[in-house]
Amino acid sequence: MSTPKLLSKQYVAEGGYRCPACGSDNIASGYIEADGATGYADVVCHDCKAEWVDVWELVGYDNLTTKGG
Repeated sequence: MSTPKLLSKQYVAEGGYRCPACGSDNIASGYIEADGATGYADVVCHDCKAEWVDVWELVGYDNLTTKGG
């Protein structure tokens, strides 16, 4: 395995929009599957064919509405 272009910390800081292996923005993510407060999504780079898993953490909720009293 070659040295990644982006370390995990850099990948997160840049919003996860580029392949950590080659730096391409030609990536696609699958659905996020949650396990408690953590979610996981398979990601693939269409340029270099690298595959990895994005890890997501629940940080809160937004736009709560209720019906009735």
